[in-house]
Amino acid sequence: MPTGATLERVQVAIRYGAFIEKEEREAERHRRAGEDRLDPEMDYTTVRGLRIEAQQQLNAQKPLTIGQAQKTPGVTPGDISVLLVHMSRI
Repeated sequence: MPTGATLERVQVAIRYGAFIEKEEREAERHRRAGEDRLDPEMDYTTVRGLRIEAQQQLNAQKPLTIGQAQKTPGVTPGDISVLLVHMSRI
């Protein structure tokens, strides 16, 4: 017979399984993208959806990879997602 903790884990997996899987895929995409190169001449003010603080920080730092951009102060995971989408379109 399952314990209360086991039953609770099963219920959470059923309830939130699709969301958890989506988040895990997104996290893996971010990890793999860490090596993706960025154009050192990129003007981040042209990236639609990127927060102003991220634009300013990225323009000042000019990271060479997504991994470096992720470590830039003032750049959030949401900003990285926007940057990845932008890169997939160019």
